[in-house]
Amino acid sequence: MNKRARIGHLLCTGLFATALGCGVAAPAFAASAEVIAQAPTAVSERVTDTAGVLSSAEEQQLTEKITQLQQEQQLMVHIVFSNGFDGMSAEDYASALVNEKGPNSAAYVVDVEGRTMGVQTGDQWPQGKLDEMYDAAYGPLATDDWAGSANALMDAALGTGGAGGNSGAWLAGAGGAAVVAGGGIWAYTRKRTKKESAAVLEDAREIAPTDIRRLNSLDLETLDALAQEELVSTDESIRRGKEELDIATAEFGPERTRAFTRAMNHSTTTLQKAFSIRQRLDDSIPETPEQRREMLVEIISSCGQADDALDAQAEEFAEMRNLLINADSKLDELTQRTIDVRARLPKAEQTWEGLQAEFNEQMLQSVADNTQLAAAALDEAEKSLDSAREIAARPAGEQGAVVGFIRDAEHALEISDRNLQGVENARSNISQAQAALPALIDEVEGEIAEAAQIKAQGRSQGTDANWDALDEVVARAQQAVDTAKQEGTQDPLGQHTALITIDTELDEQLDTVREITST
Repeated sequence: MNKRARIGHLLCTGLFATALGCGVAAPAFAASAEVIAQAPTAVSERVTDTAGVLSSAEEQQLTEKITQLQQEQQLMVHIVFSNGFDGMSAEDYASALVNEKGPNSAAYVVDVEGRTMGVQTGDQWPQGKLDEMYDAAYGPLATDDWAGSANALMDAALGTGGAGGNSGAWLAGAGGAAVVAGGGIWAYTRKRTKKESAAVLEDAREIAPTDIRRLNSLDLETLDALAQEELVSTDESIRRGKEELDIATAEFGPERTRAFTRAMNHSTTTLQKAFSIRQRLDDSIPETPEQRREMLVEIISSCGQADDALDAQAEEFAEMRNLLINADSKLDELTQRTIDVRARLPKAEQTWEGLQAEFNEQMLQSVADNTQLAAAALDEAEKSLDSAREIAARPAGEQGAVVGFIRDAEHALEISDRNLQGVENARSNISQAQAALPALIDEVEGEIAEAAQIKAQGRSQGTDANWDALDEVVARAQQAVDTAKQEGTQDPLGQHTALITIDTELDEQLDTVREITST
């Protein structure tokens, strides 16, 4: 179960009691301390109020919100107000209740007379939701607004809560914050164990900086730590990147390093903006939890993406420098490859003649130009290698352009080899495509139907997803299916290739909306 300490203790004793002038008597509206909560195993109602602090209308309102949550998100909340838990703390009682009810359940437990509270969520709840619910529920306790506290918690669970749940006269202390309430003080202590915090932070580091939805699911403590790490990481990447950019510019010239320079400038600007946001978070003007979350996520996402882009450019130029150092051996390797590919051309032309005698023109149209394309690409590869050798013979410091010609030669050789393979393997590819095409059509049609179902579910839930992008891919997939059904027997190889391509795109779109819609 998701365990984070959520404990509020009565501190209306000692120095706190003296300083704040509060009494130790129980609030006048509380029920007798002899009335205690049911054992967790006996709790069956969504709202249990043995303390008598809720009206019938308030209980009904909370029950309706819990029912809404269950229908929309398949999650359950049990709310318990009592004047004691038979020796258990509110936090332990909440934990026991969640263990009893299952991983999709949560519990909000308040000891009215003991002035302690506990919130727990099961493993199926989104990460970070526990903090949101706790924060929302705690604020109204400043005025002993029991129904308001429970409603704020439910609004947070439903995702409809605002900043109002954290209002109140807050007194910051070393262990959290305290609020003066009608008959005493509620202390706000929300500390995880070091082991729990480290585990959550470790998992959070694996979230892509572009995945805003998952970042938003993290609690504020983890977001704060992650944002601090990103600031340090981006600062270090910029420092290291400047050194690498200077070397790259000296070796390859400003033209070839323009992308690297753009990434460096973008990272520097992003870091400056992120530091400005961090300063606003740390100044004396408080932000609401929602504002703080938005600002921390912006730091993590923007710095993370800039950091990744800068690292990618640095890695690219590290590979280029390595290629420059080993240019002679690479040129020898590519020369041998051109000889090997050139030797395959005559046989590929003979194979093509045999294919023309065996298959009709339509069945071969997807590979009809392959031998000519292979020959042209091979010519380009040989020209690039000649230019590379000429530059490699120049003095040190004047050889930077050799990398571009080597890359051009590699690309041309890949094109030539791929086109020759298309001819060499045409017979078996056509046979396999004919056999696999019906099943592939069924697969894509099934994914089109699934896309429609997910879209309907997501729209009914109000899921924020790029439905237009899904619609566009689905439309192209349907067109590919229709074409394959009409022309599959005439050009099985071409239609099979087209379906494989669109199937990959459709899978990617479905993976994205499946994850968003299921949460």
